[in-house]
Amino acid sequence: MKKYLLQYLKDEIIIIKEGCGLHITIKSISSIDLTQLEEKCKQKGIKIYIRFEKYLSMGFGQLKENEIQNAIEEFAHLWKNII
Repeated sequence: MKKYLLQYLKDEIIIIKEGCGLHITIKSISSIDLTQLEEKCKQKGIKIYIRFEKYLSMGFGQLKENEIQNAIEEFAHLWKNII
């Protein structure tokens, strides 16, 4: 999960925390409308949660291992279209 986030968004995020299991918290380096990102992700079935107005928590526990890369790739695509 971390590997794919860094592969697609290495210059745009900082990984703040890696939780137990398939959970991660990130912070944007650039300015991004997190509410808009959250809505776009929701439309695509990607669950993200805004924390403290500047962090995003993501969980991948509902996905099979082979689906994680595709979900992160889609997330990165949405991210880049909002910036």
